[in-house]
Amino acid sequence: KQNSVRKAAKNHPITRLCKQYRSLAMPFVEKSNGMVDTARELVDHLHLGIKSEEEVVHKMASLGDCFEIIQWYLFFIEAKLQRALRGKMEGEGWEVDNGFAKDSDGSAKIALIAIERSIGAWSALYELQPASEDVALKALSLLSQLKQKAVEEFPAAMQFKRPGFD
Repeated sequence: KQNSVRKAAKNHPITRLCKQYRSLAMPFVEKSNGMVDTARELVDHLHLGIKSEEEVVHKMASLGDCFEIIQWYLFFIEAKLQRALRGKMEGEGWEVDNGFAKDSDGSAKIALIAIERSIGAWSALYELQPASEDVALKALSLLSQLKQKAVEEFPAAMQFKRPGFD
């Protein structure tokens, strides 16, 4: 049964979207696309007096934050959604029968939070680095689709109370 559940979860539309997102985002993150060009441009702006040192430092820190968030959640989203899908497919009767929240909803909730944070990072990256438009817009589209499908699959996920967090 576990092999069939694992296989079904791997072939689920949510998992396929996760893989599309990973295939798009991973090369972008690995190359840190445009970071060097953006840094050079900002240094030029600093030397020309177009931007202050404070503005340059702030923009580079913000870009760094975007890349860090995108990188941090790149594999996390898929892992948590896979866990949620497997839990749902295996059945969680014991939890429900004994008054506990479903583990699948908890895993889906943290995946949805990670998707939201990733959407925020890609949006900020797009604003800070317009040259990333092609990848950023595709990533935002995939993440939006992923969020929609995850909410449809796990409608009670956001009501899940995480001990020590919510």
